[in-house]
Amino acid sequence: MPRALVPLVFVVAACGSVQILRSPTERLIDSIGEDPAAWEASREGALSDPSTREAVVRGAFDRVLELDRAARAAEKANDVDARDRARLEQSRYEEELSRDGEAAARHAVERAGGAGPEVRVALALLGRLDEALVVAAARDALTADTASRRRGALRVLEQKPSRVEAALDDAIARTADESWIVRREAATALAQDRSVRSGTALARLLADRDLLVAREAALGLGRRHAREWFEPLISFLERASASHDPLATDAAITALKEATGRDFPPDPKVWRRWVEESRPLPGAAASAPQTAPAPEPSR
Repeated sequence: MPRALVPLVFVVAACGSVQILRSPTERLIDSIGEDPAAWEASREGALSDPSTREAVVRGAFDRVLELDRAARAAEKANDVDARDRARLEQSRYEEELSRDGEAAARHAVERAGGAGPEVRVALALLGRLDEALVVAAARDALTADTASRRRGALRVLEQKPSRVEAALDDAIARTADESWIVRREAATALAQDRSVRSGTALARLLADRDLLVAREAALGLGRRHAREWFEPLISFLERASASHDPLATDAAITALKEATGRDFPPDPKVWRRWVEESRPLPGAAASAPQTAPAPEPSR
């Protein structure tokens, strides 16, 4: 037997378990679901250390995510018993996380900026926490160094209808963020609102240096069905055509079709001619705009 392995083998043999080799933080995380009494006895002292507290919260959230996946897999396999066991264990971790509301809110806001199941799990956990703690954590994350935290903050704040106006201010402010990911999330948040302020912000994003952001803004404007946004969308179609980006062109056409109810080819001249010819006549009621027959597509 190699000499380097001898001390390790004796330690494991003497203790009867490899568990002794795990860190105090890892053992504390393990105790959440396995033994609530042990968790209660050890949590106060262990969590007094901020770094340990953050590590425990992070580990507990990862367990919640794993158990959520296990429960969904069991449900797909029609294994009701396994699903229920996973959900019960998951609820224990979520309950303990909710007791450390401030740290849990900070971590869940950060994870809400990710992708896939962790976003859903993070938002569900935040729904169990005190709203004031959640909003405070999200507002703090708006100015975080990492783009994922800023994106998570926007996702969380747009879920809070009690502070719609403040969330709108936050989203508009983030349209100037240095990260395209955050700007795109801001466009997604602004698309949920129907005010002129949000429309104006989306129209500005059509000129964003990143076409991924501009595409999201175009789709948001298209859902408004308002004539005032037709021209900005046609200008974006011109930009998309000039860039030879098929996804941007598709987004522009999708937005224009949804906004106008018309189905023209991806030719900005055709769209602009229709807009000019369908303007309301002088004195016509704004609620019943005059429209012209659809022009023939350009050859």
